[in-house]
Amino acid sequence: MKLQLNGIKKSYGSKQVLKDCTFTFEKGKIYGLLGRNGAGKTTLFNCLTDEVTPDGGRPLGPEQVGYVFSTPVLPDFLTGYEFLRFYMDVNRDKVSPDRTIDDYFDLVNIDKEDRHRLIKGYSHGMKNK
Repeated sequence: MKLQLNGIKKSYGSKQVLKDCTFTFEKGKIYGLLGRNGAGKTTLFNCLTDEVTPDGGRPLGPEQVGYVFSTPVLPDFLTGYEFLRFYMDVNRDKVSPDRTIDDYFDLVNIDKEDRHRLIKGYSHGMKNK
């Protein structure tokens, strides 16, 4: 079984976001869609899920598509340290007992002075090593 997208087009004003997108998806395979910000990945999925109407082409119907939107939702009222401590407590059977919270922060290069900032501030002004 194959699912096909044929010539999907979508523009927002004068900006053409999707230009004749054509894909064939084969049963039993896993596909990933990679591209820079603004390349049209989200717009394509929005067309496939009927959230946005394409300007042209033949998309799959919503009954043919399974889609999991993956925007992480973090409790922005906690600091990174508080959240990581909570996560480690909840998942203590899966977390190495030899590692500290600071060890995990070090893995993702979050500076010590940023570890106690509110999560909602993490996307603005973060310093990376």
